[in-house]
Amino acid sequence: MAEPDPAPEPADPRKYIQLAAELRHRIQQGTFRPGNPAPSITALAAERGGWARQTVAKAFQILESEGLLIGVQGLGYFIIGAAGTDGSFAADQPPISVVADLLLQAQG
Repeated sequence: MAEPDPAPEPADPRKYIQLAAELRHRIQQGTFRPGNPAPSITALAAERGGWARQTVAKAFQILESEGLLIGVQGLGYFIIGAAGTDGSFAADQPPISVVADLLLQAQG
């Protein structure tokens, strides 16, 4: 007789943890492509029904600490890419040259 599937773990009630998980999934699935800007904190806060910007910023900080995003002051956050299971990046990741180009454009 097969054993029943274990009950799913309860979702973390903290909004920023939930948002970080959703954004992480989008990055890993390729919905958010490396080198592209991440949605703005203000836009995501509004999209979520008026969440505090600090809540969204905490989610971004988590993803930045995981190496999935990079924050560029004055320009926002950019997708770096999803690390492989061994912690390495695919050959086309991270496209830091795209971020460098954006920085140069912002200065000029």
